[in-house]
Amino acid sequence: MENLEELQLKDEKFIQPPELDSHLRLYGHHACPYVERVKVAFALKHIPYQFVSIDLPSRPAWYNSLPSGGRIPTLELPKRAAFLYESLVLVQLVDELKDGPVQLLPRDSDNVVLRAKIRLLLGQIDGISKNYYASVKSFGEDEDGVEKLHEDYKKLDKLLAENDNGKKNPFFFDQEKPTIGDLALFPNIRRFMLCEGFELTDELFKNLGLREFPHLMKWYEALMEIKDCLLYTSPSPRDRTRSRMPSSACKKKKKKK
Repeated sequence: MENLEELQLKDEKFIQPPELDSHLRLYGHHACPYVERVKVAFALKHIPYQFVSIDLPSRPAWYNSLPSGGRIPTLELPKRAAFLYESLVLVQLVDELKDGPVQLLPRDSDNVVLRAKIRLLLGQIDGISKNYYASVKSFGEDEDGVEKLHEDYKKLDKLLAENDNGKKNPFFFDQEKPTIGDLALFPNIRRFMLCEGFELTDELFKNLGLREFPHLMKWYEALMEIKDCLLYTSPSPRDRTRSRMPSSACKKKKKKK
């Protein structure tokens, strides 16, 4: 699978790229966990696309006027048939574009209950994402937010513990391959793991106590063994100093005297 050449829109003067006849085009930023969900889905499904990197503070007017209202990620369909947004909607669309051994949301009639469980998990992860951003924006100084996030991860660890009760697969609900539920959570956990040993965020990592959750760590390590998950959620060289945390949190922290 070969993707089209990546484009970079560095300021508001960049004009809208010409429409594509047959490929999908994904607008986003390398350091956005929601964008990473979609990039991993494309990779796992072996669907080529074009990525357009957006400089968020300098989004062009034409981009802000799209139906997504300037959000990322935004997916442009071939011939500009539509512009779609919301990361989990895009992941499901990518999943349904191509059949194959990897189904991010299993579609056969035997998996009705599994699909319901995955959708419940997605709702749980949505709440976790809110606590995630509240914690990182304060560099972990919002103790209440950090405590809530710790409890969130504790619940997920308990859910994953069911896999060790006579089951053999590492992903949620004893799945052999990751589903959309795993993809929804992984980029955020990946960022917190990158916080470990980093001057600005090591204290936050320690307070979260992620390594206290053995089942969550086992799940994380299983995903890290999948090349596409590692490749599309690792910092690129140009974003390495910023992608450890969301851009709003990447500012110099004043040292306490």
